[in-house]
Amino acid sequence: MMLPAMAQWEEVEETNGSAIIQSPYISVDTLQATVVLGDQITVSGVVEDDPEAVQIWVTGENYRLLGVNATVGDDGTFSYTVPGDLTPPAGQCYLVVQHPMTNGVFDVYARSPGSTTDFSIVNDWGWGVDLGSLAASEAITALCDMLNSPNCDDTYIRLSFEVLDPAVQWIRIDAVGSYDVGETFTVSGSACLPEGTELHYAFTLEGETAPARNGTVTVSGTDNIRYWHFPVDSTGMTEGRYTLNVTAPGGEPAATAQFELYGFSHPRPSLDGNYEIERLHVDPPLANIVAGGAFRLEGEIRLEGSYRDYTFPPAHSLVFATGIDDPVWSYNIAIDGVPNFQTYQTVGNHQLSIAGWDLAYQSDTEVSVLVNLTGTVPTGDGADDILLFHSFQRSDDTVVVGSDYRLNVSLSETSPATPPVTSIPLSQGWNFVSTPKTLSIGKDTTAIFAGVDTAGHSIFRYDTPTRSWIPLKPTDRIRPLEGYWIYAAADVDIPLSYATGTPQAPPERALAVGWNAIGFSDTRPTAARDALLSLGNSWSVLMGFDAESQTYETSIIRGGSGDHSDAGWMLPAKGYWLYMTEDGTLAAIGA
Repeated sequence: MMLPAMAQWEEVEETNGSAIIQSPYISVDTLQATVVLGDQITVSGVVEDDPEAVQIWVTGENYRLLGVNATVGDDGTFSYTVPGDLTPPAGQCYLVVQHPMTNGVFDVYARSPGSTTDFSIVNDWGWGVDLGSLAASEAITALCDMLNSPNCDDTYIRLSFEVLDPAVQWIRIDAVGSYDVGETFTVSGSACLPEGTELHYAFTLEGETAPARNGTVTVSGTDNIRYWHFPVDSTGMTEGRYTLNVTAPGGEPAATAQFELYGFSHPRPSLDGNYEIERLHVDPPLANIVAGGAFRLEGEIRLEGSYRDYTFPPAHSLVFATGIDDPVWSYNIAIDGVPNFQTYQTVGNHQLSIAGWDLAYQSDTEVSVLVNLTGTVPTGDGADDILLFHSFQRSDDTVVVGSDYRLNVSLSETSPATPPVTSIPLSQGWNFVSTPKTLSIGKDTTAIFAGVDTAGHSIFRYDTPTRSWIPLKPTDRIRPLEGYWIYAAADVDIPLSYATGTPQAPPERALAVGWNAIGFSDTRPTAARDALLSLGNSWSVLMGFDAESQTYETSIIRGGSGDHSDAGWMLPAKGYWLYMTEDGTLAAIGA
């Protein structure tokens, strides 16, 4: 699956100029979080600096695919599909894409690329490692340790996925965070069970025997891996630690997760978990934060060697989440006071997940996570809003009870509130935008952008059936659910005038197989899985564009987890690339 030409930012010819935007060093746009045993596994993406190839490394339980080349095209794209007879067995797998940098030479390579018997890796400075005897996670860590050597100038991106056996029935619960009594939240998960299977769920307070809440939820989807979710209104529930049980008919299979319901007494310290918050600085101070204002957080979390002989459980992850708008995380890992990465790693998403193998060192090692977060404070509506939440998650995405920490801010009803979105903000450079609602007659054409200095560039929409870019005329309509590309020579806001009067049916838009440029149809952020509910299982990948940094945001994958979770938000006035696996109709969710 590949992005269309402008999504990779090839040169787009126009009558008065061209559009060129830089892509990330390595960007992976295709790798499913879960793969069914026997299915093909494909990784693809975009790289800079025109290398002839990138190297692909895959490890799994009793499985190695080491140092195979994936050719890079003239447009910087690459794609590699693991051959059907070489797919991994069921279990957790790890994948690395290695870039040779500007010299075009791989400093780390397999002695026998693609071999099924020789699992040695070597390098240009004279030593090697046999990965054959190591566990899957240890093997990929040994490779990355070699790539991180000062003698190596190669860069890489490391990912994980899971191969599932469809013959084995199971239920999984996505990580359930901690909430305040009275909040409404969504519990979700996946299952390898027939579509339409009715699952039973029950919430039980610690120390009690009778469920505090129970009910049923139906498994949906047509693939081997299917999904379920339901809302929980915690009004009337008691503060404390809860166990959630989800079971299939007959009681098997089943899944369990634990979480906390709190009173309104945050922030609160961690109960368990081998870490200590060394410092946590917010700007502005909590007392001065207002809805709609800018927000910045800087923190350091020091790990304690309380997990056996390690600073962190290798099979767990350290997960951060936030409720602020337009969040951007940047982080580094300091080992004995020295940053591990040459530059801070950046993630534009509401969740940041750092794998345990990046944090697991001998217990006498000093390990700290340095994390920064920027964005916009959300509208409070008189409730507490989550500025920061972090916890430990196991490999099955369940939260380690007591390892969570929340930093909230209470935004009273008298606080300055963010008004409904009434404009489209444009940043200098290319912008991917949309209108949240139907515009009023006479103010619903491309002419609304007449005051924008586009530096001679056209305004574009993308036509999926013909795979072509359509430059817009001033009289062309600007419609909801459509994504538009516009260049701005300077920052500017475009005021919007929404239609009023006689109620009309909400807009709909037919989408075709392939990449579609869509718009988000509401004035408030909404989880992708909810905004795209009308499409069912016909979509697979959603990707936004950060106009300030001129780079693509982390992709959202249907049924994905971690940074790729489909609980990630879609935001008003933004445009998105949406990949459709079959034709479908997208319905607006806003009024």
